[in-house]
Amino acid sequence: MKKHYVFLLLVLAGSLSGLASMAQNAPMIPNQNAQRNIKLVSDFVKAITVTGEQDKARLLLSPSYVAHGSSWADSATIEQTMKNWQMAYKNQMNRKNEFSAHSFRILSGAMKGDWVGLWGTYSYTDVRTGKAISFPYQYTAKVVENKIVSDRTYFDQLPILTEVGFKILPPGEARK
Repeated sequence: MKKHYVFLLLVLAGSLSGLASMAQNAPMIPNQNAQRNIKLVSDFVKAITVTGEQDKARLLLSPSYVAHGSSWADSATIEQTMKNWQMAYKNQMNRKNEFSAHSFRILSGAMKGDWVGLWGTYSYTDVRTGKAISFPYQYTAKVVENKIVSDRTYFDQLPILTEVGFKILPPGEARK
């Protein structure tokens, strides 16, 4: 039995090393417009999440902008994104957003272009409950001609929902 586990571990390790070498050979280089793109994306994120300056945020987006992510619907236009944040502002105060950023350029393939990635922590006080909410997130934006054309946000919604009072019911359990 031990031999089977060792064999499986060796197979798994071999498989993962292949993935690692594929990632190392990805056609990606540092971005020559890194500082400009990081400033653009940072200004957008601060305007939309902290200061609520939606007019400023709109100026930083391409007319064809599409947002993707776990924060609301699968995708959203500029108007839908602004409306979603307006609703969020009603339930949030003391908003803070701390993040680190980097920029890179993908040379070929479906993801070709200039990108900015943020790793951050978004915090606010929920107006309805008075509870402090804080969660990590990852945000990636594609920049074309000094405008954000698309972005994707990743974060875990479950801890946020349970903190503000939502209950998770096991399948088949009746509501009380």
